[in-house]
Amino acid sequence: MSLDDPNEVRINLQFLEWVLRIRGVDDAITGTAQPQITRQSLKAVTIPVPHIDRQQAFADRVEAIEEAKRYHERALTAVEALFTSLQARAFRGEL
Repeated sequence: MSLDDPNEVRINLQFLEWVLRIRGVDDAITGTAQPQITRQSLKAVTIPVPHIDRQQAFADRVEAIEEAKRYHERALTAVEALFTSLQARAFRGEL
């Protein structure tokens, strides 16, 4: 299933992504031998749709958190490289 033409004046796509991640759609899965999601089963899926300003504030916070995660991942990579370098120098007796 896909969103044909989402109204971005009414729903922020990043907000929608996270609402669906958190909510999940397990209750829309039908069948046991071969599970599937149908349009009919998706009609029962409801999500909260706060005012677009609140959705945008949520999306802004998510982006800030993602940027912080990227920063810390880069810092961790640098620390690991430094540790590896120091460890190699220590084993060679250069410290």
